[in-house]
Amino acid sequence: MERAVDIDRSWEEWGMCWKNRLGEWGEMFFVAVGRTTGSKTANLGISLFSSVPFVASLPGSSMNVELPPGGILLGLGCDIIDVDRVRGVLERQGERFRNRVFTAEEQAYCESLTHPHKHYAARFAAKEAVSKCFTTGIGAEFGWKSASVYHGERQQPLIRLDESGDALLRRLGGTHVVVSLSHTATAAMAVAAIVKSPTS
Repeated sequence: MERAVDIDRSWEEWGMCWKNRLGEWGEMFFVAVGRTTGSKTANLGISLFSSVPFVASLPGSSMNVELPPGGILLGLGCDIIDVDRVRGVLERQGERFRNRVFTAEEQAYCESLTHPHKHYAARFAAKEAVSKCFTTGIGAEFGWKSASVYHGERQQPLIRLDESGDALLRRLGGTHVVVSLSHTATAAMAVAAIVKSPTS
């Protein structure tokens, strides 16, 4: 015999459970339960659109984890590339390719590492991902050097836009671009998003 389940109550209990577990962090979460008339379904929405940074201390560590303020997602892009493809172009074209695609700060970072081609590949993917956020691709409106990857205090990747990239961001109503990079020995990928601050 099947047990009857109160869907709405289950979602509400789920939300309260996580709020209690998170303690003061739970104040960052707003759980909304949407009921669909005539069906046993419920929609759960979680809003992280806070106007203040999310700061937490890691247990047993003096380091604070600080996330930027939440906001409205305006654009999302991703890209993946074969690391050997980038290595091949670097070997064939060398400085010409580096200067055409990568900023001086990106080149300085990659060249300081044991396997520069892996990090060049990740940055290549990041530029493609950011261009997809804007729905322009790489071209007249958004060039290879319109986005430059640099690092924050905790070595997290950040995006620096040039004048044309910044103008495009403002035109679309965004306030900043966030990015995440990853690579293996064979592939590099990036995910990027255009975000509008909730206070803007």
